Amino acid sequence: MIEITGEVKFSGNSAPESIPPNSHLIVKFQDVSLMDAPSVRLGETQVDVTNYKKGEALMYSIKCPMPSVIAPDYSVSAVLNIGWEPDADSWIRKGDYLTDTMHPVHLVEGVNVYKVDVELVKCE
Repeated sequence: MIEITGEVKFSGNSAPESIPPNSHLIVKFQDVSLMDAPSVRLGETQVDVTNYKKGEALMYSIKCPMPSVIAPDYSVSAVLNIGWEPDADSWIRKGDYLTDTMHPVHLVEGVNVYKVDVELVKCE
């Protein structure tokens, strides 16, 4: 098993004062090595944001099996849906937050704990 932990940060000055009820923050650990194909989810966690206040840290932790192949193309991404829950037809809306850059996870054989902070940008 491996554990990936870190802080979910907001880009620039875009952090909300608070996060309304029924909001959902999902952080995923993915294999992004396949060109022209969807990433493969290896682990995922939902972060409780009910008591968030601006300036407080949002921490995440994902525990999952170590991938069978140590490759260079693993990453962490996140989406914060503000006041609604995503479904099969809709995953992001204006006013939500998401990662827009790659946050790589460099796996090393024999290492089981990794720290990767993630930055969210607001969808305008």
